[in-house]
Amino acid sequence: MTRRTPVSHLRGAGSFRRKPGRKTPRSVTLIVCEGETEQEYFEAARIKYKLTTAEIILAENTIGPAPISVVCCAENKCAELGSYDTIFCVFDRDGHESFDRARERIKTLTKLKKKPLPIREAISIPCFEYWVLLHYARTDAPFHRCDDAIDQVRN
Repeated sequence: MTRRTPVSHLRGAGSFRRKPGRKTPRSVTLIVCEGETEQEYFEAARIKYKLTTAEIILAENTIGPAPISVVCCAENKCAELGSYDTIFCVFDRDGHESFDRARERIKTLTKLKKKPLPIREAISIPCFEYWVLLHYARTDAPFHRCDDAIDQVRN
């Protein structure tokens, strides 16, 4: 005796099939920062704008704070975890000796013939803390050293 699947008299058998998704997939952005201030700022922005960790990934930079280290960390994360729609390397001008090298490396990575990286630089001059300061105070004071901007933020 053959067993038959019961058929609903209200719906046809094909109506129980799942419909294909209509939403476009969200882009995934990797952000690699040189310091803690930047990391905290982007984490707060991610929370404020209700972005998921699937949309914005803040990589922990374990290599070092120099700009070239930020770029190397981004390369490593991309190799480890797969592809991203956009990668941002966030670093300061701050008198780093590897600043120009890091910028050149980013240009090289975007122009690779096989698998170019969607990597971009996000540079603050003189430092990221100056950007944070402008959130709270109007100033046109020149800051030649990052420490001066940090002191102003603390005040």
